[in-house]
Amino acid sequence: MKRNTLLWISVIVITGLLGWKLYVKKQQINRESRMSLVGRQYVPIEVVRPRLENLSNNLETDGIFLPVKEMFVISETQGRVVEVFKNKGEWFKEGEVIAKVDDELLRIELEATQANIAKLKKDKERLDNLIEGDAVPKNKIEDIQLGLLAAEAKEKGLKSKLPIPPLRRQ
Repeated sequence: MKRNTLLWISVIVITGLLGWKLYVKKQQINRESRMSLVGRQYVPIEVVRPRLENLSNNLETDGIFLPVKEMFVISETQGRVVEVFKNKGEWFKEGEVIAKVDDELLRIELEATQANIAKLKKDKERLDNLIEGDAVPKNKIEDIQLGLLAAEAKEKGLKSKLPIPPLRRQ
């Protein structure tokens, strides 16, 4: 019985609180709607006599400018860019130098390839002498000759890349 009475009392209290909250909200809405019925308000203005002034042609604004045309630079060589001759957004003509690329890594690789070629040539000479005496199988000389051909081809390719030309607009 007490439990049932407690339940009814809590339902009545919650219903009363909800009714009171709805009443307060309705009063607030009525006050705001009355504000919209108020007539026009006057805004004070200041009147001045017209006069001549110099206007400048400079325009200052904040924001981001987007380019009309973008160009992506794709390098055909590898290396580290050592020097850049143009700044972002600068105009330049076709054939103009944009940047210089460091070719030190290619030079080092070329030197290593040349040293490898020299070693392979000496090995070939030694094997030629040993083959005459039938001390070494002939397939060893073929391995040396193939290695020598590959190293010479690599040297030729590296020489064609050196010196690295500066990056130009094409």
